Amino acid sequence: GYVGCNHGELSEKIQKSKVGVLLCDEFEKTTRPVFSFFLELLEEGQFTDSMAREYDMDGYVIIFTSNILNETEYKKAIPLELQTRFDLVCEFELPTTSEKAEFLNLLLEMAKNKYSEQFSKITMTEDEKKKLYDFDYSSLSALRDIKRVFNNRLMDYFTEKGVL
Repeated sequence: GYVGCNHGELSEKIQKSKVGVLLCDEFEKTTRPVFSFFLELLEEGQFTDSMAREYDMDGYVIIFTSNILNETEYKKAIPLELQTRFDLVCEFELPTTSEKAEFLNLLLEMAKNKYSEQFSKITMTEDEKKKLYDFDYSSLSALRDIKRVFNNRLMDYFTEKGVL
């Protein structure tokens, strides 16, 4: 389930899914019973829902994400018995300023495909491109935040050009 959900969704999602990937986002925020559920699931490879239906998770890839900042926090937040069941623990680094600039270029290329009709009516100059990118993305650590600002600025650009 999720915040605001009154029932478990895992069995529903597994029944409907054709993909063997289970993503548990912000796993560090969960409760002890959920940790226990996943400990059992990882140990046995299956679970039984409240309707006594069994689900075999053989072949599934289970990914747990978190916003834990370091190993010390990880060891405090995730129970040791569960830590020992994880096959791989990765720490992601924040994107560098040059990676963020590269991401902006990718966003522009994707936008050119998505908004081909609007782009066909204009010619974006290098100065206009620089203006589009001219915001403090170095202070933004999440790429989704950069994407949101970029998209807003792109819509403003289209409005200025009269193509929206």
